[in-house]
Amino acid sequence: AEFAEPLLIAQANLKMLEAESPKMGRYFYAGLEMFPFWFSNDGAYSIPGLLTSGFKETARNHIQIGALLCEGGRIPHQASPAGHLTHSGNAEETPLWVSAVWRFYEATKDKAFLQEMYPIAIKGLLANERATIKIITPTKNARIPKSNHPKLTCSFIKLPITI
Repeated sequence: AEFAEPLLIAQANLKMLEAESPKMGRYFYAGLEMFPFWFSNDGAYSIPGLLTSGFKETARNHIQIGALLCEGGRIPHQASPAGHLTHSGNAEETPLWVSAVWRFYEATKDKAFLQEMYPIAIKGLLANERATIKIITPTKNARIPKSNHPKLTCSFIKLPITI
């Protein structure tokens, strides 16, 4: 009972950020009035709260928009309400999107949704890994931790920073 009022306030706030466009269906704005766009990261961070607040179908569609707009497995950063990419993305979008897929599955146990998103998630993570490897160029100052796991790749490389 002590959480009823805060939950109602949160639901009202989310309702104000819920949008629908003919091209993309239902999704959530990043914020009004300056950000009436679909943002992958904002949705990924918001999935647990959206599901708790009863916005299951809009949360599902928000994730599916990322799948529809992905290019080469890469989840974009931002799209206009008309469904046009306005920013192709950064390194974090795809892993955050994959995390959102998993959080949605954990909360809903929707196996069909997970099966639909899984191939896109794998393709995206592999594309993200290849892109990340291309931009990391170890120098003589690099510190690469050793791993006993044959399939585990380096997860930390210290690069000198020039400002």
